[in-house]
Amino acid sequence: MQKDSDIKAMAIDFARIGKWNYLAHTIREIERRLCVERRITYHIVISNSPTAKHLSTMFYYTAGCDIVLLDDENQVNDKDLRILLAHELGHIAYNRCNIETLTGWSHSSSDEEELFAWKFAYFLLRRRNDDHKNGVGRDYIFSEDHLERSIVRVVKNGRPDLYESVREFVYGVKNQK
Repeated sequence: MQKDSDIKAMAIDFARIGKWNYLAHTIREIERRLCVERRITYHIVISNSPTAKHLSTMFYYTAGCDIVLLDDENQVNDKDLRILLAHELGHIAYNRCNIETLTGWSHSSSDEEELFAWKFAYFLLRRRNDDHKNGVGRDYIFSEDHLERSIVRVVKNGRPDLYESVREFVYGVKNQK
């Protein structure tokens, strides 16, 4: 019989939120919806790599995808990792009607798809942040205005060609609240 202290240690270990577990509830919901709406079993796996060539990228295969996030604290912080992950999930949402046809490393995205993915990231993280903010005794992820500034900064550094469109969108939505 296992000791209570061993069981407790195992439960705490399983409950911790590692970088590979960011936005886990959202990921499971996307998988569930693909199963229900598209009748496909699709698995989204998150991995972190200190040697990734890009801040984030995806490898698609028929039954799922691997989202690879750069794990180098000198280049990207945890909040930016959440932004990048939410953005990659936006690509899955955009391609949900033909997701099983995508294979290989991230495909070349149109500006329309990229803008969709950044908008998706913003709305997703805003909602997650509000959920945490309104929860009892829970800290929220982004302070006021930090999400907007962070998304705009990440886009400016990674996709400067979309910077103005994303900035206009993010601050336009913020001002409509």
